[in-house]
Amino acid sequence: MINGRKIIALCLSHLSEVTNYDLVISLNREAVRKGHSLFVYNLCSDLYYLDTRNTAEVHLFDLIDFGLIDVLVIAVETIKHRGTVEELIARASGYGVPVMTIDGAFPGCINLGFDFTSGFERIVRHITDFHGITDIHYMAGLKGNEFSEERGNVIKKVLAEKGIDFNDSMISYGDFWDGPAKEATEKLIAENRVPRAIICANDTMAITVCRVLQDHGIKVPEDTAVTGFDGIEDIYVSAPKITSSNCSYTLMGAKVAEAADEIFRTRKFTGSPFVEPEPIIAGSCGCRDDVTVNIPSIMHILNNRISRIQGDNQALSRRSEKIQNCRSIEEVSALFDSYVFADMTCVINKSCTIPSADPFREKDTDVFDDEMCVVEDFGSDVEYKPKSLWRRNMVPDIKRLLNKNCPIVFSLIDYLNVPLGYAVFHCPFEDSLFYCRIPIVINAVNNAIGGYVNNQCQRYLMKRLEEIYRIDGLTGLCNRISFMEEYEKRFGDAVPGRTITAALADLDDLKGINDIHGHVAGDRAIRMVADALKSACPEDALLVRLGGDEMLAVMDGKVSEESIRSKIRSYLEEHSAGSPYSISASVGVFTSSDRRDMNIETLIKRSDEIMYAEKRLKKKARKYPEQ
Repeated sequence: MINGRKIIALCLSHLSEVTNYDLVISLNREAVRKGHSLFVYNLCSDLYYLDTRNTAEVHLFDLIDFGLIDVLVIAVETIKHRGTVEELIARASGYGVPVMTIDGAFPGCINLGFDFTSGFERIVRHITDFHGITDIHYMAGLKGNEFSEERGNVIKKVLAEKGIDFNDSMISYGDFWDGPAKEATEKLIAENRVPRAIICANDTMAITVCRVLQDHGIKVPEDTAVTGFDGIEDIYVSAPKITSSNCSYTLMGAKVAEAADEIFRTRKFTGSPFVEPEPIIAGSCGCRDDVTVNIPSIMHILNNRISRIQGDNQALSRRSEKIQNCRSIEEVSALFDSYVFADMTCVINKSCTIPSADPFREKDTDVFDDEMCVVEDFGSDVEYKPKSLWRRNMVPDIKRLLNKNCPIVFSLIDYLNVPLGYAVFHCPFEDSLFYCRIPIVINAVNNAIGGYVNNQCQRYLMKRLEEIYRIDGLTGLCNRISFMEEYEKRFGDAVPGRTITAALADLDDLKGINDIHGHVAGDRAIRMVADALKSACPEDALLVRLGGDEMLAVMDGKVSEESIRSKIRSYLEEHSAGSPYSISASVGVFTSSDRRDMNIETLIKRSDEIMYAEKRLKKKARKYPEQ
């Protein structure tokens, strides 16, 4: 419950499809009328192939907060993966949340659905009893599919009552789709086995069967009657219109809302679990076409929908390209101001905003960060700025969205099959076009956010590679390659009268430190000498690790030799205090205005000579301490 409202959570796939849209709008209308709210967890693709391919979209359901929702509704047939459905049921059960399924049969759940068997039987009996046709061929769906087999059994039962044996020669498999249905029909024609009636397991196959028969000069229904099942919109613009059965998802939505309300009040549902499909009798079976549909109006709506979606798709693609090239999350947020992102909140993992993070790294636990970033929250501010959000809060200002009385639709944002966040749609109108647009909006957001994150990571990695190429990993000073490039830029064109100072520092007794205390201690000593040289030189000094334990600084102008030596000595004494070994360095400082000395090899040689002179003095002092 949120803000005094009971929450109905609906899990489905393909909200953009008309039947699912009808379900959601009807369910939301009735839920709001009863004082409840609807959350929809919408997959833009189903999970049919989840067993053989990792599918990021399944993680959308990780966003469900079972501590807040009051009933879980699962549109089983849209999700198409039993394992995912069973996992959702188990999670809900763990929180004591009641579960309803649509077109499913799961123990412990309230299983609602269409009485497909009786609905299909009414169509079959219309062909056999009303038209008197028993020469029937069944265009089945997928072989072994529950619904396909069930409808085949209906035909077998009806024909058996008439003393007709239903055998394998009377079945073809169109896999519920137009391509396989076309091939199966072509085969019937080629083998001269076209029957008096073809009963199809769904409307898509029925429309295809009609078209193929007519392409071969076979008249529908005069030569062969054809029927479908499902009642999709396309049957009304087919020629002839298809006899079918209307599985009303508007009625199903109302029944789900009725069941949820009774559960909230009594913790049980006593009504009928079935919605009865109604026959649609049209011309394809041989009846007079009584289906009154304004075809020009339907075509206008479809053409307008296609035109709008094409236009929006172009706008989304252009905006997506711009977002991918952004340099900061603030720039990304600013580009979400386009009308094509209206009525949407975009939430991404906080790690997606951090250049050094790798959002594409496989995570061992939760794919979503505890702290998220709201890139866009349509309708909240005139100029929206990205904000942090704890994931448990789902969306900013949830009360504002609940007061819009519209379905709150969650969809996953993913890229390269990696979840990056989620989008929340909250359209206040019963606008089918808005819901049709969701897949293309999500696709654009996937590419926009994924491309931005990918480019951000690449820029960071290129910068790090450049640093590795240019910077010595131990000391942080330039390496020889980058030093030579920079030296040529800054000191290559020596002008008359210009003075340059070179300071070369060499760690004393590195071998002794390594032999006694180990190479880790030796590396620490080298780093400390590098830091000491850096602290003793002006900020614009060019510093390089020449190799081993030798570091060089080149500076513009005359720099006090004594000052450099003194600062290095003081730094090493201070930072090595308490160390089990002493750290000191020999230093050679060479200053010249002679253009011949500006050659880098000459500078290194002269400063090296001075440094070794000091090193020899130190050795002599250790050998003859009394002198």
